[in-house]
Amino acid sequence: MRKMIARLVIVAGLLASASGLADATSGQADGRAREAVMTPSHAAPAYARWGRVAVEQTMRKFGTGIRDYRFEGAFPDQSGTVSYRFKLVLEPKPGAPSAVVCRVQVEEGRLLEVEWTESAP
Repeated sequence: MRKMIARLVIVAGLLASASGLADATSGQADGRAREAVMTPSHAAPAYARWGRVAVEQTMRKFGTGIRDYRFEGAFPDQSGTVSYRFKLVLEPKPGAPSAVVCRVQVEEGRLLEVEWTESAP
């Protein structure tokens, strides 16, 4: 019974901290207090910096706004570079594609290249 209660207390503490409801300490089964480890739920994802680059460069290249944005993944290769891929649906404009896949290639936090491929929306 004591083990079951201890598990429930730990699970309840984890759920509370995950939902942002926990205060600085949460009780353990033996009565000792411990610090809750909480991360901000509003933290920007790791790809956000490169998504901003993709949107800005795409708007500049095609001279139109972005209607929709989707992160498709980060793809590391053998040489240490990472390609971040985004699908961008563009605002309608004569002569511009309706959607593009933008690949942002990065090495050690430094922008190497931005490439576009036309895509269906």
